[in-house]
Amino acid sequence: MMKNTEVLLVSAIHKDLFFSQAPRRRALGDLGIRYIAAYLNKNGVQTDILPSYTYTTEALFNYLQSHSRVKAIGFSMHTISAEKSLCDVKAVKERFPQIKIWLGGFLPTFGWRFLLDTDCPFDYIMRGDGEIASLILCKKIIAGEEDIAMDGLISKSDPETHRDSFCPVADIETLPFPYFCEGDKVQKVGEYMVSASRGCYGRCTFCSIPAFNSCRRERSVQSVAAEVKYLETNFGASFIDFVDDSFLGATQWEERAAEFAVISEQMDERLPYRISLRANNITDSVLANLKIAGLKAVQLGVESFSPRQLKLYNKGVTVERALEAIRTLEKNEVYVQCGLILFEPTTTLEDLIANAHILMDESWAVVKSNSQILFCAEGTALGERLKATGGELLVDGYLNYRWTYRDERVGLVRRVVIEFEKGLGGYSDILVDAITPPSLLAAKDYKELRRLQNLYQRLSFAVLDAVCKAVVTEDRPEAIHATLKRNFGRQFAEIIAEANQILERN
Repeated sequence: MMKNTEVLLVSAIHKDLFFSQAPRRRALGDLGIRYIAAYLNKNGVQTDILPSYTYTTEALFNYLQSHSRVKAIGFSMHTISAEKSLCDVKAVKERFPQIKIWLGGFLPTFGWRFLLDTDCPFDYIMRGDGEIASLILCKKIIAGEEDIAMDGLISKSDPETHRDSFCPVADIETLPFPYFCEGDKVQKVGEYMVSASRGCYGRCTFCSIPAFNSCRRERSVQSVAAEVKYLETNFGASFIDFVDDSFLGATQWEERAAEFAVISEQMDERLPYRISLRANNITDSVLANLKIAGLKAVQLGVESFSPRQLKLYNKGVTVERALEAIRTLEKNEVYVQCGLILFEPTTTLEDLIANAHILMDESWAVVKSNSQILFCAEGTALGERLKATGGELLVDGYLNYRWTYRDERVGLVRRVVIEFEKGLGGYSDILVDAITPPSLLAAKDYKELRRLQNLYQRLSFAVLDAVCKAVVTEDRPEAIHATLKRNFGRQFAEIIAEANQILERN
């Protein structure tokens, strides 16, 4: 813990929420505040952090009471804990009115209008990349300046100034490694997050990245490998979770994958890792090289197996290319978890049935939910389209738009499948979390649980298919639910009972 802290950065996800997210595995993340802390410290501003795994309101006050030199606090705000974070900001201002507070992260970047409308007494909102803007802001605060105006910053007292500007880091290669400390070693988590790039070359209409013109910027492979080595040597890292929106870019991705293979062999650095890829980038040669460097799992944003929806989302791939990517991952024995967005205002029953049929057959693609709804923040292309057609922006835990379905039967389908999954105790999440690398299961148990997850997933999409067909003639949710329980209940119960036996001995 730093003795002469001038700036404190807080990842405002409370400790209890952090530990409930994935009880069987947790990655040491908070990369946003860790990057900013490293950058501020490198430039002479004494900065410390309160990471998610230690953060409580009491811990925050204890820190401030024992560190009287703190002049500013940056809250990294998350949509899942927005209300609690705002309460903490109010409490800090009441007890320490002299401390300046700014809000950064996803919610302040896209939900700044919502935050300005609250009675929360913060001083500033920071949008987009935080390193450069934080350094300028903190130096001005420490120097005693008031009513600070600059790019990337919205003042609560003068919200019309600089509200649409950003202060991006053009060359992320120049940034120091994120700030980790002795307290992180104590956690003995093993799984660490690393950022090899920022931005994405895709232009998906629902995505927030194009909304603030975040072009893709890469670090050198040498720098990334050196950071992984540093985390392994100094903090006991045993698995790396790359948080890049797309691990490879639009050009020369095969060369970059090959370079990862070469550099990892030269540095003798092959920690297992997980990445996100677009279907366009997945080939046998790319996977072969990434596996040499330790690749174990891929997050693949398929979004839908409906051609109509792929066009709506501007994914830039066909259903056939997405399926080819999944089968290439299977052939190379790389775990793949697919992101889906099945429910949006124009979803049809035919869209849902098409997705259900494919996912009943594709055993290699792991999917967490058969009821995922469209999420798009204000400023995204699809969000603006929703707003123009009457969508209402709301924050109720997640920043999103409210809409009505063009076909009201689609809304009924989603309500029924959600209610049915609740009746199973949300077991889909439990199974997927248990088999997602890095898994703590013994090899034999992992193989068996993977088989059970596949059976569970097939049944889940069979349920989706059945509900889509049922709503054509039945509009009573309780009647459909009763039929589902009668037709599928015993099969789900058998899978859950067998899976529980495996989990109990692990």
